Amino acid sequence: MTIKLNRIHALVCLLALAMVAPVQADTGRTYKFTVYSQIMQYKMMDGDGDGRGMADIMATNNTLHRSIGGPEVATADTSMTITKAASQPGGLETRLFHMIMSFPNPSDTIVIDGISTAAVPDNWMVTNQPSYRAVVGGTGRFNGARGQAIYTRVDPVWVKIDMKFSVLGGAKSAVFPK
Repeated sequence: MTIKLNRIHALVCLLALAMVAPVQADTGRTYKFTVYSQIMQYKMMDGDGDGRGMADIMATNNTLHRSIGGPEVATADTSMTITKAASQPGGLETRLFHMIMSFPNPSDTIVIDGISTAAVPDNWMVTNQPSYRAVVGGTGRFNGARGQAIYTRVDPVWVKIDMKFSVLGGAKSAVFPK
């Protein structure tokens, strides 16, 4: 009889605790991986017809690699809108940055947004100066991705992208593609 009462008492305590304890979201697991992007030429679209300046848009599509010159693992569709134009060569330009990484399974994507600073006329980041951007979402096995991507130009041709993000609890199979 005492054992049954102790079990009932324990069950009542657990139920009471569950009613007052804060509910925590299932954040899934955290993933870390690195990809490399070869510097590509952007297509510039003059937004207001007066030459390079604020509101001009730059766009590109390129492949992402597991290592410098290594196997291709994804593609990246990127657009940037100039928000602060450089007034002279060698000056720095500020851009709103938006990238969608697409993997071999078309339902698997990662979305990255942030600010990008680049030297003109090179149009790319300053070497070895990291740029921090937000992982703001994803689909498929990257559903609900949230985290950070750190972009670093490692040489004149390559940019390293270190990513760390969590996915929703239901996306248990989110591992970096081989």
